[in-house]
Amino acid sequence: MSDIQTHIEEIRHLITEASLGEALQKADALLKGSEQYRALLIRTAQHNQLIQDMIKGTIDYNTRQLQQAQIQDALLLMLTELENGSHYNPSLKEEIEALLASSEPSSGNTTISGNQNIIIKGTTNSEIKINQGGKDKE
Repeated sequence: MSDIQTHIEEIRHLITEASLGEALQKADALLKGSEQYRALLIRTAQHNQLIQDMIKGTIDYNTRQLQQAQIQDALLLMLTELENGSHYNPSLKEEIEALLASSEPSSGNTTISGNQNIIIKGTTNSEIKINQGGKDKE
């Protein structure tokens, strides 16, 4: 099994385990630089908004389930397209495998600064802090 196929199977497994956030993060690393990356960013933004709506209590259960299913379906379609494309386009497969090989494991710590709202995402068990005007919010 190639590196691409291994990553695709890991992402599919995360989807079946209802770990959509983790699946999107792994897909980000896999799809970066591909034609599907822009679509992935849109789905990730939709997922982040869905989480915010859930936290605020502004979305009902059925709508949440429908939106999650739409995001999952779109992600699965992207993976299938990548999978099929890598079989038919050897240069795409080589390019993605080189990208995966060159990716250095992250320590998990990232510092981001800015003047407005900041969204920080970690890869595992991370917390999101937004610093506005010197006040920390969790």
